[in-house]
Amino acid sequence: MRMLDGGADPLYMGRRMIRMATEDIGLADPRALRIALDACETYERLGSAGRRIWRWRRPCFISRVAPKSNAAYVAYNSARG
Repeated sequence: MRMLDGGADPLYMGRRMIRMATEDIGLADPRALRIALDACETYERLGSAGRRIWRWRRPCFISRVAPKSNAAYVAYNSARG
């Protein structure tokens, strides 16, 4: 909310959430990416009308509900040696 209130581009924030859903949550809960993509699509289709739902639903799931996992980073770094 602070970013949006400060004038951040909602699509930029959407890209950040997609990245978080892919990197931090993807292995622990594969639904996170679909939720993030659906929220961005909703925003793009509805614009400001969908903004209220977009603002709280996706970040709430991604930051609070979904389990986090850094297993992909650990495995990648282990493989690199």
